[in-house]
Amino acid sequence: MSNINWNKVKIKHVLGIAKDLPGYPDEQDLLFHIIKEMGDRKDPSFTDIQLAAQLSKDKEKIRSLLFILSNEEFIKITKVTDEKMIVKVAKNPYL
Repeated sequence: MSNINWNKVKIKHVLGIAKDLPGYPDEQDLLFHIIKEMGDRKDPSFTDIQLAAQLSKDKEKIRSLLFILSNEEFIKITKVTDEKMIVKVAKNPYL
């Protein structure tokens, strides 16, 4: 995974215990998941529906976290409809 410098990753993600902690996922968990899943994909876009399914969480929880990450300028929201939100990584803190 060339898109992650493991020295910059939080210990909960290095150990793989984030899912077991209360409040999972928070915005850091979601951003780490997106960047890890992005890998070398040709299309680095993700939808809230896709992320909710991958993390077994409801779409509204994921949407609220995506808005936080957008406000912090880690992701860019490229499209929003009533049905789905499409996002891309704008800034990778793990490089």
